[in-house]
Amino acid sequence: MDLRQFWKYNYQSICKIRHLKAGKTIGGGTGFKIDGKIITNSHVYNSSDADEIQINFVDKDCVTPTLTKTYKKEQFEDLLLDAMPPTSWDFAILNASDNDYNFIPSLVLADTDLQINIGQPCFFLGYPLSSKNLSIHSAIVSSKFTLTSTSVKYLQIDASVNNGNSGGPLLDCETGKVIGIITLKKTGFTKRFEELNDSFKKNIEALEVASKHASIQIAGIDTLQSFKIIQTQFDHLSAEISRTANVGIGYAFELDEIRKFTNHNK
Repeated sequence: MDLRQFWKYNYQSICKIRHLKAGKTIGGGTGFKIDGKIITNSHVYNSSDADEIQINFVDKDCVTPTLTKTYKKEQFEDLLLDAMPPTSWDFAILNASDNDYNFIPSLVLADTDLQINIGQPCFFLGYPLSSKNLSIHSAIVSSKFTLTSTSVKYLQIDASVNNGNSGGPLLDCETGKVIGIITLKKTGFTKRFEELNDSFKKNIEALEVASKHASIQIAGIDTLQSFKIIQTQFDHLSAEISRTANVGIGYAFELDEIRKFTNHNK
């Protein structure tokens, strides 16, 4: 697997999507160009608090911008061509027919009859942990499954997927074509963090109820409010550790639903 060649032929098509509020990054992820469109995750596209969204492509040094487009929230929302929610296939397809995008090369979706096999080598590109630098990672398809409740087809990959990789392309090493879209990660601690965060939230709710009916003052300090602040801080800290923990496996979804849109709109 020569990642140097994979980088050479694919880096130009990958973009970083940044959600900005008052000039500061508050969220985002990765996207990639297919023909006159940009594909990403639905949860990367959505950001209710952002006032501006920036789409940025970089040069081969991983960081120097080749194209930067900044949109007001309403302008960005107008780019949406099709989407499915994070609880389903979790994709968003954006209009990139603006002439500014013309020199950005497109990736190619894998053929519908391509058989994806367990153990198949693959790779993906993206912006893990909201990095300024585009990066490339090797992987293998370690498992495949369909989630019964949604019929979403997932590819489990043995690779270091982190927050910020969401929306990036998963590509086949043999054909160089896109076989999936990175959508989330799971770690061995995911369930424990969920339980921990749930306990913090329940403690906060209990303290809010208690503070409405009682007040415990010690040296002029409202103890119940202090406990609530501490629990809130622990809740945020736990969520951040869970978000950035680099000990997990990643998932991508297959292209069934995206093909329906791209084939219909060719």
